[in-house]
Amino acid sequence: MRGVFIASALTPGSSERCAGEEQILQAERRLKTMLPEYYREFLTISNGWPTDGPYVTRILPVEEIAWVSEWKRDWL
Repeated sequence: MRGVFIASALTPGSSERCAGEEQILQAERRLKTMLPEYYREFLTISNGWPTDGPYVTRILPVEEIAWVSEWKRDWL
């Protein structure tokens, strides 16, 4: 089982920090999957985001997204 994308504090991105199409394509190649359109759009707007939740401390930028199996092998 590959798992889900892991979301784990990043300041909300300004236009300089937004993910470009090439960064998103590189992540899709690295992950060997296509990202959902709504997530791709989110990355082009903010490329990550801090949260106040007790379980998710941030949504990772495109350069850091990975399969759970790569980050938390002990969870599987």
